[in-house]
Amino acid sequence: MNLVFAVFWLALGARQLVRGDWPFGVVLGLVYGCLAAATWLIPAARISDAGIRLGTKPLIDWSQVSDVAVPADNGWKPPPAELVLVDGRREPLPMLSRPQSLKLREHALRQI
Repeated sequence: MNLVFAVFWLALGARQLVRGDWPFGVVLGLVYGCLAAATWLIPAARISDAGIRLGTKPLIDWSQVSDVAVPADNGWKPPPAELVLVDGRREPLPMLSRPQSLKLREHALRQI
């Protein structure tokens, strides 16, 4: 969706620049374009043999993970999976689909 706004504002800004108006639209289009590129290029979750990194948060080592709670599929839209840590905290994983959550659970159980 950010990409749509970036293209829209860039086109609107180019139109304003051609008309000779203040180039506010170009600046706004470039800002939206940079935001869209950043959200598209920076992955929401990075999984490695060392652990899992959620966005820009620090790496969570596999020794800190006790389970990956994947809710049962009852036909309705299930809540997102959660990363259950040893100290009892739960980190939601809304960026992962159900099949990805199941694969993460298998990987986490092998690493633990």
